[in-house]
Amino acid sequence: MAALAGAGVGAVTGGLLGALVDLGVPQESAEAYAESVRRGNVLVTAQVEDNRADEARRIMQRKGLLDIDQQAQEWRSSGWNGFDTTATPAVAPANDVRKSSPAGNGAAKTTAMASGKAADGSFQVVEEELQVGKRAVETGGVRVTSNVREVPVEEEVRLRQEHVEVERRPVDRPATAADLNAFQEGTIEVRETQEQAVVSKEARVVEEVRVRKNVEERTEKVQDTVRRTEVDVQPIAGSGRSSSTVASSFDTYDPDFRTNYKSLYSQKGKYERFQPAYRYGYTLATDSRYQGRNWSEIEPEVRKSWNTQNQNSWEDFKDAIQYGWDKVRGKI
Repeated sequence: MAALAGAGVGAVTGGLLGALVDLGVPQESAEAYAESVRRGNVLVTAQVEDNRADEARRIMQRKGLLDIDQQAQEWRSSGWNGFDTTATPAVAPANDVRKSSPAGNGAAKTTAMASGKAADGSFQVVEEELQVGKRAVETGGVRVTSNVREVPVEEEVRLRQEHVEVERRPVDRPATAADLNAFQEGTIEVRETQEQAVVSKEARVVEEVRVRKNVEERTEKVQDTVRRTEVDVQPIAGSGRSSSTVASSFDTYDPDFRTNYKSLYSQKGKYERFQPAYRYGYTLATDSRYQGRNWSEIEPEVRKSWNTQNQNSWEDFKDAIQYGWDKVRGKI
């Protein structure tokens, strides 16, 4: 481990090869690790107790290790014949990190991995699309309950009642024929009557309660952001001449884009509002998918992509986009 630590950052990969072999890594696997480091990757080792070696290996494998044997096989298919200590180191981009799994029968206390970029150096342009759907959610409502209750009521009614009165008064007069006819036994009955209140109930409908739902539709504008991979291609100066042409960076064209903005669009807002349109035209012109094609061919396709990301604002910015396209392609 001390030897391996000595072959750290800034050390030649030849020293790393010898350190790995000293650790017990087979020569073929050690050369693969050293080659991976030469190509700009990172080699990580961990020294643990014997009874925790498998645990350490599992932890590292959970992080998405790549198979170093598979990497070495790909290199061999491209003409690699083994590690060359005199080969020039290649540096991978700092933000392009992948992991490689350990290979061979190294010491039980050592677990190793290498990280780096894809072998072919390609970049995948990833773009998000905004998709808006609908779902029904409960926002409230009403609950109607009917109950029967008794309420005291009062009404007034006039009732008639009869009373029989017997009046006896003394008289002294001669009896008449009528009196003589009545001079016999008999019984007269006079009955008393009275009225009593009679209560009856009649159910009547006095109100109707109806429950219904009214449906209204409204338009809601959904605003969000989507991500898209922007690949900025910049030339790298070399010592020799090359017949291929590489587009300059966006900053090279930015002064010209600002001049075009001032002459045509300065009344429509600040330059920062139109800069994404010029950058979009620049990106199209440097995209290999559109090489050898003219503007009329690609416009339907790039218009759809722009509208998806910029709320259907193509008509407002299409001239600035086309200017950026034509400027980078040397047509202006």
